[in-house]
Amino acid sequence: KPTEVICFHDECYGTYTSYCSAVGIDVPFKPVHFFEFLYNRLAALKDAIRPLNLKVAYQRPCSARLSPDKHHFVRDIFHIVGAECVEREYVDENALCCAGTIQGQKREGSRRRAAEIQRKNVEDMQKAGAQVCVFNCPACFQTLGAMVAREGIVPMYMSDLCRLAIGEKPKESR
Repeated sequence: KPTEVICFHDECYGTYTSYCSAVGIDVPFKPVHFFEFLYNRLAALKDAIRPLNLKVAYQRPCSARLSPDKHHFVRDIFHIVGAECVEREYVDENALCCAGTIQGQKREGSRRRAAEIQRKNVEDMQKAGAQVCVFNCPACFQTLGAMVAREGIVPMYMSDLCRLAIGEKPKESR
């Protein structure tokens, strides 16, 4: 029987830490946010870390609002791996979504609206000098990954950024 479960996605973490108790479901383990796990693992491996010296932008997913107390781990991880979090207009509480859900609505004007949000988001990353766009949400990666790559910004999962810092070579993300 597990005593801890590492939650890759904010929605899973939010379900176990908030929703379950709100509807009377007992959670028989401690939910651990993925970023907290990554940070603690990096701290344990600190002697193996080689500073990355990369300028990074984080694509904060909408679901991150379910775990605002864990958001500090984004900058904590960037700090420990030697990555500079670029200063952007659309960051942290002011972050723009990837607009994938807006596209999926298929309402009149939703494609145009989504494209405008995505354009503003990617331009903001470019303007800030980001070399890498870091994702955690697979839907955000699917929606924006190719767009940022076309603009010369490398799309990468947070876990892969961590792997690079300890000398591992992650597989190419698709």
